[in-house]
Amino acid sequence: MLKENLPRLHLTVKDKTIMSLMMIPALFCLCLGVYYWVRLIGVFQGAAWRFDLMPWYWRVMACSLAVIYPIAACGLWTASRWGIILWLAGAFYESCAYIFYAAWFGHNFRIIFLHIVFLGFYAVLCYWLRLNKKQDNQTAVEY
Repeated sequence: MLKENLPRLHLTVKDKTIMSLMMIPALFCLCLGVYYWVRLIGVFQGAAWRFDLMPWYWRVMACSLAVIYPIAACGLWTASRWGIILWLAGAFYESCAYIFYAAWFGHNFRIIFLHIVFLGFYAVLCYWLRLNKKQDNQTAVEY
């Protein structure tokens, strides 16, 4: 009975494709979140391989990004605006750490490059969505 009263959502192949492409940046954020959790729990290879052995600046950055990125991944997966904002905040924080404080955090330009690539991918996808919405609205208004 409840199923009969709910409105039906008819998704086209184009809508399903767009929804699946929007999940790619979410998976990227989830991988980054797992990377920072691995650093915190001590599975990471390196000098600061565990939380109690990390310097204070790595502790602050690793803890912040280990929380921000998985939550941003959930928001991006559900196509929420707050997910985009959290991802951009985490990417900005991480990029600033690797660019301006390279003496402390090292040079990790691959992560910065991946953020730029996924940001460009997401911008193109949003532009394509907006373009398709304008075309749908124009066809609905025509007489």
